[in-house]
Amino acid sequence: MTLSDDNTNTKIRLYNIFVKADTANGIVSNPTSINYIHPPTHPSAPPSNIHASVQGTTSLTITWDALGVLTKNGDIWGYQIYYRGPGLTGTKRATILGEDNRQYTITGLMPDSTYQFVVRVVNDVGAGPYSAFIPINTAPLLHIMQKK
Repeated sequence: MTLSDDNTNTKIRLYNIFVKADTANGIVSNPTSINYIHPPTHPSAPPSNIHASVQGTTSLTITWDALGVLTKNGDIWGYQIYYRGPGLTGTKRATILGEDNRQYTITGLMPDSTYQFVVRVVNDVGAGPYSAFIPINTAPLLHIMQKK
């Protein structure tokens, strides 16, 4: 069951767990019940299996796997990608909405250049930890010309 805290509009998870004993004489008819409230918390891990593929001289596509149920700690709202490299002023951010949207194409990059990016998950509480920086090179112009 999911409840909302009226003061913060933060979702909390309430679990009602039943334990039923099975003895040599049969199943005990009065199961024991406990309630557990899972406090809201940020995702506890970054996405895994992060890959980047070259889409040409000026674009890269980044893909990743969803978090497991034990690390997402709530409803996933989306993902944030931060990337940096030549031709960019500072670090750029892209926000991808939806738990199932796990790819993003970065365009407008420079040919034959190294870019670095990190990915993190955002749930209904906030953002989780960043992945490690992952480097990837865009294709050189010569490579594209030779294919023609």
